[in-house]
Amino acid sequence: MLGDFLKKMGKGTDEPELHMRHVFQLAVYVEAKGAEFYTKLAEKAVSPAVKDLCERLAQDELEHKNVFTAKLMSWKQLPEDIRPPEKLMREFAGFKMFTGVDVNAMEEKELIEYAIRQEEKSFAFYSRMRLHFPSAWKQMHIEELMLAERTHKTELEALLARF
Repeated sequence: MLGDFLKKMGKGTDEPELHMRHVFQLAVYVEAKGAEFYTKLAEKAVSPAVKDLCERLAQDELEHKNVFTAKLMSWKQLPEDIRPPEKLMREFAGFKMFTGVDVNAMEEKELIEYAIRQEEKSFAFYSRMRLHFPSAWKQMHIEELMLAERTHKTELEALLARF
């Protein structure tokens, strides 16, 4: 399985090798987009429960972004030409996380449903990435990302159930 993934990700080709930091760089991006989305949703919210949860989720996303950024900064610098493999970036783009939504054009319930789908997409992406890093240490870091997404989804589902 790992061999097939690495072959697909470019190992043995002109594609650069996949590094753990590439997944964390994507995580920083996802967390920043999530914070932006939840901030906009909190601003639009009519329901105090929606507003409170979205403000907290936006704060959580910023905190996660900061944690992952700090981890990245603590690791040895890679040369500037070490970039995420194009195939990884295309695969990531296929998940379409936090894209194509006009917060102002949707009702609260629709936005919560959309947010749940985004958390599911984030979880699926990280879950997929976890399988390709055999080291327990690396899997643990990716599982941190997965836990954050799962927790947010659960909280959003509980809020949706009140509508």
